[in-house]
Amino acid sequence: MSDAKHTPTPWIAVQSAAHGIHCNIAGTGGRIGGTTEAGLIAHVKCIPAAWGDAQANADFILRACNSHDALVAALEKMTPPMPPKNAMCHVGICEQEECGNCSRIARAHAALKLARGEV
Repeated sequence: MSDAKHTPTPWIAVQSAAHGIHCNIAGTGGRIGGTTEAGLIAHVKCIPAAWGDAQANADFILRACNSHDALVAALEKMTPPMPPKNAMCHVGICEQEECGNCSRIARAHAALKLARGEV
């Protein structure tokens, strides 16, 4: 994973048909390539008959990117450390991997690793 920093959010969608039907994703300010200019981040292109797909894809990218930091911060705050193998929530009842409490915590830790680019 690169140590480079991404363009600061929020990002916005800007429709354009200059080079075919597509939706541009642009930064609203901050740093682009080490400068302080806002600018193009990505093109989401499609064939004219599927314009709705390009718009839906751009909207999905924007929702994911613009909410990423808040979602990670919230999940970090609400996720406890992984219980030990002999935790009271499952000892003598089931294996840790089958414990509802432990499996929820494990899924949260896995999601955080994925969001941080650690996998």
